Amino acid sequence: MKKNLMLFVLIFLTVIGYATVNTVLDIKNNINISENNDDFRIEITNLKINSNNNKNLISKDKQSFTFIGSGNDTINYTVTNYSYQYDANIVLVCTPSADIIIDQINNIAAQDRITKSISSENTKEVTCTINIEKISRTDYAEEMCKIEEGTEWKFNYTGDEQEFVVPCDGNYKLELWGAQGGSTGECTGGFGAYSLGEIYLVERQIFINVGGSGIGGLTWEVKNGGYNGGGRAGVNSDTNSYNASGGGATHIAYSSGELNSLVNKRDDIIIVAGGGGGTGYNSAYGCTSKSGSGGGFVGVCSEPRYAPSIKKYMQGCGGTQTRGGEQITENIITLPEEAKSNLGAFGSFGQGGSGTSPWCGAGAGFFGGTNNGYVCGGGSGYIGNQLLKNKLMYCYNCKESNNILEKTLSTNCSSSTPTTNCAKQGHGYAKITYLGK
Repeated sequence: MKKNLMLFVLIFLTVIGYATVNTVLDIKNNINISENNDDFRIEITNLKINSNNNKNLISKDKQSFTFIGSGNDTINYTVTNYSYQYDANIVLVCTPSADIIIDQINNIAAQDRITKSISSENTKEVTCTINIEKISRTDYAEEMCKIEEGTEWKFNYTGDEQEFVVPCDGNYKLELWGAQGGSTGECTGGFGAYSLGEIYLVERQIFINVGGSGIGGLTWEVKNGGYNGGGRAGVNSDTNSYNASGGGATHIAYSSGELNSLVNKRDDIIIVAGGGGGTGYNSAYGCTSKSGSGGGFVGVCSEPRYAPSIKKYMQGCGGTQTRGGEQITENIITLPEEAKSNLGAFGSFGQGGSGTSPWCGAGAGFFGGTNNGYVCGGGSGYIGNQLLKNKLMYCYNCKESNNILEKTLSTNCSSSTPTTNCAKQGHGYAKITYLGK
């Protein structure tokens, strides 16, 4: 029996629909091979001569059969590959070979059976034996996938959806950064959050939407939210008030569309990183609080801001895993009762709350934040997809959680360059890394 030597030190193979098989091949310039021989089994499983069942002519080891020719015989032989891990090349050899035409099986895949025919004019006793060349299915996988482990695909902000065609079946690491909310004057918009996880992807198309940063600056005008759900910033009659829109979320999904369009396709959402809330500035009062950053299981609330002109506190809170800005009541419960009458617009699925006169725009996320006055909350992240493994979210000075479906850690790191475990300044970002089979 021939053996196909394979230059793999460690092989892990999963065949969909069958059991997982692990084998180790240790080849170091010698032929000492340790392999899973128990898995490799190929047999002749059926034999018909002139349409008559002659399984009794198959040898005990099921590798050959013997018959006495009549001079005008048609033989149908069936070979079954019981292996999970190995394909094989099958060549049937008959002795004597004179006056015999063989329809060869050649390649037979794992867990397959093939029937071929023989035409014989030989009148002697003939023995036909299958010669088997073992072929590792891992060889095929390597041939089909030329991508090296550690290969990265990077996605900058473009203001539009981007597509990624999975080059081969395997494990991939997904890293996402949400976008920062807009800044005004010395008032800094909330930072985008960081989400990561690993997932097994098959060859197909997936969709990446990288969030755009909110629009800020000392201009008195309505400002649209950052791409992929950032909340819109409004204006009022006070031309001394300058507001900023919210940052967009970054997400990867099996379905096309911005995050807020996938409300009825939530199972298609793989992972989300929330965007930060926009902020506001007034030339008379300045900036006395910070807008909320994109969060993990819940977006970050802004610091409460007291507005002397209306004698009310203003606070925008972050979206959660179930509703935009849900925790706003909890977060302002210790504030004066009058503050509760000045709540801003709630965010919704994939969408930050939009500012109306004179409010800013909240950050987008799985659920967006809410806005209140000159300060806005961030959107939440999402790692709840059951197929996602080794998953975690980082957000700037945020609430933490140990729940595996919403695990969140707080960080005081922020950077304009996409940095692992660090909140994001500016536009969002996404990175996909191939981890191998």
